[in-house]
Amino acid sequence: MSRLTELVAKRGDWQRLLGTKAALEELILATGGHLRDLIRLLQTVAIEARSLPADPSTRRSALERLRAQFTPIPDDDARWLAEIARSHDAELGSLSKVGTLARYFDSHLVLCYQNGREWYDVHPIVREVVLEQAARQKPVADG
Repeated sequence: MSRLTELVAKRGDWQRLLGTKAALEELILATGGHLRDLIRLLQTVAIEARSLPADPSTRRSALERLRAQFTPIPDDDARWLAEIARSHDAELGSLSKVGTLARYFDSHLVLCYQNGREWYDVHPIVREVVLEQAARQKPVADG
């Protein structure tokens, strides 16, 4: 978190824009540390803010805009993404799914983290959407 805070500080006066470190940390956590998404989120807040520091509703609106870029998510994808969110593993299953997994990485629906070991998670901005959508689905019968 501190490195991302430092990077953001080099790009501009985040304290003037957001007011508190808690507000910045909320945005960092919502992006899963994905720098491009964080910068895009900060730009959206800066554009939409009617006054500084930006109020919570402006931050929520920016978060919703970012979330909308990832949705809708097909049901099959939601099921697989939910498994990744639960296990923190790629849950590849077979090589026939490599293309789909690559799409998840390319679109950063799935993020890869390396702190000690490599592990995966669904982008936090859509994590709850994915888990709720997957929970509504009927189990798929094998075979």
